[in-house]
Amino acid sequence: MRLFAGMIVALALTGLSEASATIVEVPLPALYGTYPITLSNGERTATVQLSPMLAINSVSFRVSGTTAVGMVDCEGNVEPWGMDILASMFTDGSGIWMSSELMLMVSGAFAWTGTFRSSPPIGITWDFLLDGEAELILYGAPLILVGICTVIGPPPTADVTEATLIIDADFTVPTETGTWGQIKALYSGPN
Repeated sequence: MRLFAGMIVALALTGLSEASATIVEVPLPALYGTYPITLSNGERTATVQLSPMLAINSVSFRVSGTTAVGMVDCEGNVEPWGMDILASMFTDGSGIWMSSELMLMVSGAFAWTGTFRSSPPIGITWDFLLDGEAELILYGAPLILVGICTVIGPPPTADVTEATLIIDADFTVPTETGTWGQIKALYSGPN
């Protein structure tokens, strides 16, 4: 009991911060709009700025909007031609975190939430995000056509109306030295 009380005293006197596990949703309006933006540009970038974190448990990405599929004729077979939407964050090193889901090959509303996966699959951490700052890139482009295909009409597009970064992390919560009196009263007992 004395050791435990001593640890509380040390934390209170040094003004260290406590950790608080929290899920934070960060809207990213800089990523809203029509994809691809031009024939040669299918990406937008958003800067994320949060409070510093002690540990990151998981990170996901949620996106929604509408899509219009195109049509292609691949060796006599007329098929829908859909979109690919991919969110990515580059680490301080040579790694990348990516989130994407298969898009339906029909025009209309779409929505998905995907967990970020690392590439390479091992040895990549979220340490680059612990300071609360990062850039997220949303890439949207027509799916790559394989084989001999002829485009029929306009290419597919997606209009993103929601893009949200979801972070499950241990954020620092500042402790106030003024609370020391309350802690002392709990553990001191009667004199």
